[in-house]
Amino acid sequence: MDDERALTDEIVEEVYAARKKIAEECDYDFKKLLARYERMQAENPQDLVDEVPKTEPEPQQT
Repeated sequence: MDDERALTDEIVEEVYAARKKIAEECDYDFKKLLARYERMQAENPQDLVDEVPKTEPEPQQT
């Protein structure tokens, strides 16, 4: 379980670092961030999720 937690923490830290880098590159300006993300979406439409798959709730254990 510690290995799983360490991997999760490592992934979370990587995501935080990427977000921070992007924010810094946009001077923490919301309009610049929005424009960047919109541009990224337009350039990579295959990476977008059109619809969240519907899943059945897990049965309750009694």
